[in-house]
Amino acid sequence: MAIYRHQRQHMVFGQLRPAPITNEALLSAFSILPRERFVRPQRRQSAYCDSDIRLARSRWLFAPATMARLLQSLALKPDMRVMVIPTASGYTAALCALLGAHTTAVDNHPVLSQQAQENWQKQSLTIHHHHGSLQDGCPQNAPYQRIIIEGFLPATARKTLHDQLDDNGKLVATEDDNTLVVETRHTDNPTETDTTSTAYVSRHRLGIQQAYPLFDFDVSTPQA
Repeated sequence: MAIYRHQRQHMVFGQLRPAPITNEALLSAFSILPRERFVRPQRRQSAYCDSDIRLARSRWLFAPATMARLLQSLALKPDMRVMVIPTASGYTAALCALLGAHTTAVDNHPVLSQQAQENWQKQSLTIHHHHGSLQDGCPQNAPYQRIIIEGFLPATARKTLHDQLDDNGKLVATEDDNTLVVETRHTDNPTETDTTSTAYVSRHRLGIQQAYPLFDFDVSTPQA
């Protein structure tokens, strides 16, 4: 719809470029991906607002500028192998795919996962969806050059994911309410014990409004 195309362009020029987002490929991806299709129908009018949008219990869509800063900081390049956790509605994975990354997304939320795959199909995007626990990742597609965790998983839960990184691969996640953690794996010899360098960045520098705890989908818990 024309109104959403206008809002999308306003998002790029009014939110992303002043952020400042300077990666033209990233700006192009944001400008063509219909964000309104990745939120609930009743939230489409606010899809391009500069705020996080709740999708379901423990599943959120980051504000446009927040997600753009995060992706720009990771310096994604074509043909990189990227894993996104959780899949949620599929928006972040779709951006990675538009940037040319070989993208895997992980979630066990049945409704959102189905919606995400439908969204990707409508955009003619090839993304591998793995239905499973968030903290288990998708080892069959490893190693990854980048792992993006959109929310808070404690360090102990990230250990399995860290093991799925390639040498010099980076994992980014929310550490707590104050910091964003970027872990880089260093392995001189795959048969030897690897080391990790960790950088902590104030989440406010990227515009992250809240550290959202991530949970696996639980069929016994009412979902909203």
